[in-house]
Amino acid sequence: MACVSFRNVRKDYGEVKCIHDFNLEIYDREFVVFVGPSGCGKSTALRMVAGLEEITEGDIFIGDVRINDVKPKNRNIAMVFQNYALYPHMTVYDNMAFPLKMQKKNKREIEERVKSAAKILGIEEYLHRKPKALSGGQRQRVALGRAIVREPNVFLMDEPLSNLDAKLRVQMRLELKELHRRLQTTIIYVTHDQIEAMTLGDRVVVLKDGLIQQVGKPYEIYQKPQNVFVAGFLGSPTMNFIRCQLISENNELHAKTQGFSGKLSNEQKEKLKEYKEKDIVVGIRPENILFNLEEGIKYGNLINANVDVAELVGADTFIHLKTGAQSISALVKSDYGIIEEKPIQLTFKSESLHLFDINTEKAFL
Repeated sequence: MACVSFRNVRKDYGEVKCIHDFNLEIYDREFVVFVGPSGCGKSTALRMVAGLEEITEGDIFIGDVRINDVKPKNRNIAMVFQNYALYPHMTVYDNMAFPLKMQKKNKREIEERVKSAAKILGIEEYLHRKPKALSGGQRQRVALGRAIVREPNVFLMDEPLSNLDAKLRVQMRLELKELHRRLQTTIIYVTHDQIEAMTLGDRVVVLKDGLIQQVGKPYEIYQKPQNVFVAGFLGSPTMNFIRCQLISENNELHAKTQGFSGKLSNEQKEKLKEYKEKDIVVGIRPENILFNLEEGIKYGNLINANVDVAELVGADTFIHLKTGAQSISALVKSDYGIIEEKPIQLTFKSESLHLFDINTEKAFL
């Protein structure tokens, strides 16, 4: 079993507290992604599993073995770094074979493992080249191959795609997903890219300032973020946040501010009935803003806005709007014909609203 358990883990660098009370269970054969902004502690958590950083407090287990004091070479993990970390004077074959030679495996086993990994990654024809004769994507495959040949219990990947161009990153994401299906091994993957997190992970761990903000399946986190940070971090373009006051009208509860009025659903109204006449934060994703006003009138929801800028991104256009004193964005098909600097009325479904406490920034779930 290759489960990984963090139990009350803390990491300090002198007076600087990097990781706080980190508790997480990663299941056998699971692909888990740590995601968050720079400095949130995601790489530090990974490096503690690898043994490259000491644990200030708490315990980390791989399976039933507490690894706090186990030397890195004895943890049966393999790590893939952002910068590939290949030996420039060695061929691809020798780079992949190196960890097996250090384990004193016999030549026949080394050859079998290297060729098997090369076949999986499609780099068989490059085995006799040196890293300088390879592209960035090919070098990353070699780094993956060097990890695969070790047949570890856990793969640790620290932003392995960040040095690749956009097109190659998409290709490598697909290959990593397929690789996980083939190997059926536990993978912990670190990235700051929310698209990578959403597309790769069986579960996503969102981090901020050394604290876990939310753990769950990608779509669950996207649909039900537990606080403003998670709601704003996952999603491109980011969620709109509008400060509103809750007003009771005709036995209905409305979130209102200048240029914006939204009627809460019955379920939302029940949860926020104690917040009448108080301010809250309303979140709405750009794709949930509707340009069919006739359809939306029945919901009693209205946004009066002015179009500032329209950004064409192929089939879709991002519309940047000003409603009252607040800026929001919407997503529309490019053939819709939005004109910049034009007043416009928009709507939305009440069920698409995310509602947050203005003080704690926690969601009213």
